[in-house]
Amino acid sequence: MRVTLVFPGIALPGFDSFNKRPSVDANFIDHGLASVGAAAKAAGHDVGLIDLRALTGWDHFRSLVRASDTPVWGITSWSLHYPDAVRAMRIIKEERPEATIVLGGVHATINTRQVLNNALADHIVTKEGEVTFPQLLATLDAGERPPRLIQGEPPDLDAIPWVDRELFDVSAELRTPMVPGLPLPFISDGGSALIVTLAAVGLLATFARAEPDASRALHGRPPDRWVRLLWAPLPPLPRTRRKAERTTEGRR
Repeated sequence: MRVTLVFPGIALPGFDSFNKRPSVDANFIDHGLASVGAAAKAAGHDVGLIDLRALTGWDHFRSLVRASDTPVWGITSWSLHYPDAVRAMRIIKEERPEATIVLGGVHATINTRQVLNNALADHIVTKEGEVTFPQLLATLDAGERPPRLIQGEPPDLDAIPWVDRELFDVSAELRTPMVPGLPLPFISDGGSALIVTLAAVGLLATFARAEPDASRALHGRPPDRWVRLLWAPLPPLPRTRRKAERTTEGRR
């Protein structure tokens, strides 16, 4: 099934800003939307994206909707972007009354009552969508009618595909510093602090591996044997409470 995802992230940077303005708001990738898109693609659906930041205005968006025969439109929304998401839904319904609109994102999760009162959204997915959204598309593709409000199922992070960065232009994000003037992580402007920083990170990682929960997790899923021999031996398992109590009593 064909589905077009819409990112309404123009509240701060405005239209015609993606890859044109040197700000984080204009260039960051919405990884939640990219993750849901990757899951839908992996399930065999044809996924496209309209990023409002890359358009010249609402008339441009309307022309794209008018020229599209996509049956399902998926729109994400933070609370900041909700007014623009609503306007996008209204335009879709004006140009394509038969289209199905699925609304998700943070705002749908934390302010579900407000979203339910908006008749423009045919279906609302709260919480995670990596499992639920492809299932919803399959249900619609089969001609069935799913419920309007759907609570997302938590995904297995080891099983879902990597985020589909190709939906966006990742080069714009890579060229834009998170905070202008701030050095990139682990690297100073002149590179002089790199060795010291890496050494400090190594010490912190060593301490973290020795934490009881981390040690149990590493023993539960140990790395390859050659890695343990040459680079990172497994930390010792923490003593059980009974054994520790016996040891304490014996010393007394």
